[in-house]
Amino acid sequence: MLEYRNFVKKLVFPLETLPLNLVISGAVTEAFALAIFVVGLLLARGAVPVSMLWLPLLIVRSFC
Repeated sequence: MLEYRNFVKKLVFPLETLPLNLVISGAVTEAFALAIFVVGLLLARGAVPVSMLWLPLLIVRSFC
């Protein structure tokens, strides 16, 4: 954003949405990574451990 500050100054949008956009994009990236991780676990071990049920809760907790 610092490189394109003149461009950003010309746009009219609420600046309060920028942190929300960062959180949502991070959550989507994390969801894709979690899906790939679960598929990898299924391929490597044939099952997903029960302790994996805590992982989504930990991820949500890290965003709050």
